[in-house]
Amino acid sequence: MLALSSNGTAQGSAVLWTTIPKSPKSGDANQATVQGSFIVYDATAVLPNNQLKQLFLFDYNYLAKFSPPVVANGKVYVATFDNSVLQFGL
Repeated sequence: MLALSSNGTAQGSAVLWTTIPKSPKSGDANQATVQGSFIVYDATAVLPNNQLKQLFLFDYNYLAKFSPPVVANGKVYVATFDNSVLQFGL
């Protein structure tokens, strides 16, 4: 799941927030509860290999599939299937 944010119209401030299954080896998120990764990318910096520049990575248990990160008031919230919400400050 993806969420995109920026500082208004400030050039170079776009950030892409993602939640994905940690790895294919952790299982199929459509069939079971699996570990997840919260990854943050600079949405304005494309590397020579056509990938975005990664800014942050956090692995966690119990990926809540179909729940995108929520960006509000300078914080990012990531829902999990273990009855908790991860909170990250900007």
